[in-house]
Amino acid sequence: MLKKDKKQFSNIQIKNTNNLYKFGLIMHINRKVLILIVTILSTLSIFILGSVVINFIDYGKKSSISHINSLAESIRDGLISHMVNGTMDKSDEYLNNVIKHQNVQSLHVLRSKKIIEIYGEGEIESYKYDDIEKEVLAKGKIVTKLINGDDQTAIRVTIPYIASKYGSPNCMSCHTNVQEGEVLGAINSKGLCNRY
Repeated sequence: MLKKDKKQFSNIQIKNTNNLYKFGLIMHINRKVLILIVTILSTLSIFILGSVVINFIDYGKKSSISHINSLAESIRDGLISHMVNGTMDKSDEYLNNVIKHQNVQSLHVLRSKKIIEIYGEGEIESYKYDDIEKEVLAKGKIVTKLINGDDQTAIRVTIPYIASKYGSPNCMSCHTNVQEGEVLGAINSKGLCNRY
């Protein structure tokens, strides 16, 4: 009986050893699968976080560009109202209030050569046009530019005034030396980008 017990004990030991070996192998495989899952989830989390940050920055820039474009168009419309009402001599007060209340760093009203021929340079005689302003006056296309500084980002928008005889006001009724579609001038505004 002792031999039988010894044999059974030996068989149990072998089975236990096999079970331990299988258990160790399973644990090793489980550990590899766990490491793989953790690696995939970590990589995915980093990718998602990076994507969210990039999209947030992009949204902030687009929002700021939209705001400064709308502001520049509102300034243009406000100046047109001053022209129509014959109060261009009071437009400086309007422009100073825009700068003060709308987070605008700088604002310039640009005149084309044909407008200078009729109305003179006005307050801008000491102001020299840069390449972007010259381009907008020559081509009549809006130019938007991001200016990255050390601690802040600014947006510069230069919007042209295009002569039109349609709608209100009829530009050519006062600006008699220009043709339909010619550039009368432009608004150059610069404001800070939303912080991101």
